[in-house]
Amino acid sequence: GRYDLVIADEAQDMNPMRCAVLARMVGAGAQRVRTVMLVGDARGQAIYRFAGATPEVFLAYEEGAAGAGHALALSHNFRCGSAIVEAGNRVLGVPVGVSARSETGSVAVEDYETGFEEGAATAEHIKGWIAAGVEPRDIAVLYRTRGASAEIQMALLEDAIPFVIRGGSGFFGRAVVQDALAYLTAATTWDVEAIKRCSDAPARYLGRAWRDALDGVAATGAGGAELLAHRRYLPRFQRGGQNLADGLGAVAEALSAGAGDGRANRDGPAAALRAAYRLSGLKGSTFYTAGSEREQDTRKELLETLLSVASGFDTVPDLLAMAAAARSAEAEVRAGENPNRVVLSTAHRAKGLEWSHVCVIGMSERIWPHKRSVAEGAEDEERRLAHVAVTRAKDVLVVSSR
Repeated sequence: GRYDLVIADEAQDMNPMRCAVLARMVGAGAQRVRTVMLVGDARGQAIYRFAGATPEVFLAYEEGAAGAGHALALSHNFRCGSAIVEAGNRVLGVPVGVSARSETGSVAVEDYETGFEEGAATAEHIKGWIAAGVEPRDIAVLYRTRGASAEIQMALLEDAIPFVIRGGSGFFGRAVVQDALAYLTAATTWDVEAIKRCSDAPARYLGRAWRDALDGVAATGAGGAELLAHRRYLPRFQRGGQNLADGLGAVAEALSAGAGDGRANRDGPAAALRAAYRLSGLKGSTFYTAGSEREQDTRKELLETLLSVASGFDTVPDLLAMAAAARSAEAEVRAGENPNRVVLSTAHRAKGLEWSHVCVIGMSERIWPHKRSVAEGAEDEERRLAHVAVTRAKDVLVVSSR
C-alpha cells in the first residue's frame, strides 16, 4: 500500500479484475491503506454485466463497511425535477432517489403503432422545443440498441434537424447495414465500389488483382454484364468471381421483375433486400455467423431492422438515397460542422451525462427489455439501464414505445 487514501468512483462498475487491482492498492497488514472510499450506485446504475460487473460486487463492500467503517446514503438528486426522479424510482420498483430541486419537471408516456410513427412524433417534439428556444445540444434521444435509432435518424433528416450520434456510427453507418445495401446498389446501378464491397461480404477471397481488373473494365464504360464477366480474364479467381456474378445477377433479375410498374421490385425494397440476402449467398454464410454470439445477435438484429426500415419506402432508389443522406450527415459531424446538434445515444453511452430535454424511445417488448437479457434472466439490469436513461433528463422527459 503506497497510498494514504484510495477513492474508487463509479464503484458499481467494478468487475473482478478491477476488484483485484483495488485490493493490491489497498494492501494488507502494516502496509494497509488507512482510508478507502467507494462511491457508487449498485441499485440504480449497475449496467455493465457484459463486462463482468454485477451489483453484488459493490454491495459486498457496502455490507462489509457495516463492521469496519461507515456507509453513507447519498439519496438526493440535484439534476432531475421531482416528477422525473419519481419516474426513475417507478422504473426500478424501489425508491433510490429524492429530488433536491424545487421544480417538478414533466414526464410524458406515449405509444405508437410503428417505429416510423414514433420517429416522426419524436422529431415533432424536438422541433417544438427548438422553436421555443431550447438549444439542440440540450436535447437527447436515448435508445437501448443502435438498431432502434433508424427511424428517428430518418425523421430528423427529413425535418432538417441537425444531430450527432454519440459513440460511433449511426444505423446507416454500421458496416453490416452498408454491406447489405451494397447488394441493392450493385444490382441496380452496377457501381464499381458497391461491387467491391459485395466481394467482401461474405469474403470471396478476390484480391487486389481482381479489383484492379474490375476498375480496368469499368474504365471502358462497360455495363453490368461486362463488369461481371471480367472474371474470365482471371481464371484463378473464377470460383469467387463466378459466385459473386451469379449472386448479383440473380438479385438484378429479381429486382427487374417489377420494373414495369415504376418500382424497383413489385413488393418494394423490403422484398428486394430479402432477395438480396437469399440470392447473393449472404444468408447462411460467415457474414451471419462470424464472431461471438453477442456479435451475431447484433448483426442479425441490425439486418432485421433494415428490413423494417425498407418497408417504409416505395422504391429501392428512395431507400438508398436516405441511407446516403444519413451517412453524409455523419460525415458533416466528423468534419466538425455545426456542433450545436441534438444528441442521439444508446443508454449505455449516455451514462454520466445530462440534458434538459430527453426522449427515451423504443420501450417495447423485445427491444427494451432486450430479448437477449430476458432470455438470460437479466431483467433487473434492464430496469437499471432504463433508470439511467430516464434520469438523464433535467426538466422534460418523453418515454415512448412502438
